[in-house]
Amino acid sequence: MKRWRLIKERRLRGWTQEILAQKINITISMVSMIENGSRNPSLKTAFSLARLFGIPTDELFANTDSNKKERD
Repeated sequence: MKRWRLIKERRLRGWTQEILAQKINITISMVSMIENGSRNPSLKTAFSLARLFGIPTDELFANTDSNKKERD
């Protein structure tokens, strides 16, 4: 399942996956896999992303209907 909130927050800031990867010191392919749901982030990465976006970790990675509506 795609991480729509993560994608949305990255795009709102005008960041590419490469820029996001550099900001939290992970690979571009890891950003892609996290966003498309094929990999889960480590706790360290999840906390880094949440802190970077200023969003609680559970909200950033929640699998809820509200996240689904945000992508539409």
